[in-house]
Amino acid sequence: MPPFERNDGTTPAPILTKYFEGGDAKGTKMLGLMQTMASSSANLATAIRTHIGVPAIEEMLASLPPSPSGSIKSNLNAGTLVMQGDDNATITDVAGKSMRLQKTQQGWKISMGASMSANPEAAQLAMKMLEAFEKMGGMMDMLTDQINTGQITSLDQLMEAMAAASSSGMGF
Repeated sequence: MPPFERNDGTTPAPILTKYFEGGDAKGTKMLGLMQTMASSSANLATAIRTHIGVPAIEEMLASLPPSPSGSIKSNLNAGTLVMQGDDNATITDVAGKSMRLQKTQQGWKISMGASMSANPEAAQLAMKMLEAFEKMGGMMDMLTDQINTGQITSLDQLMEAMAAASSSGMGF
């Protein structure tokens, strides 16, 4: 699953609940905000590819700095799986980060928010960042609508609209 900002408009947003479960209220909120961002960026990339053209989306992607996360997909090390009862387990990814897994009706999923109480400051920072992403999602939805309705027809117009939205506090 590529980082959201690397969406090239050829695929819809991933359905994050296929892989993640809200372990608590904060985890559920975090997962919802991540899904909003994923959907908004996928819709914008699709609109750009469809209405402005493949060269425009390729130029935008080429201008982005490298993604710090690489992706939200974790490469789990199956040899580190430790069961904790019938419905919970922990596993370590290849970077050494421990994650909690939760058994759901759809199978085992990574539990979002399960470790947020261990580091409240980090959890609060992560939530603030995701809430800022929610504003960006709204801005991307607005730009998507403008592209789909023909109000924005070129990469230059899109960049101008993004700059205007950014200066008004909407995102980017």
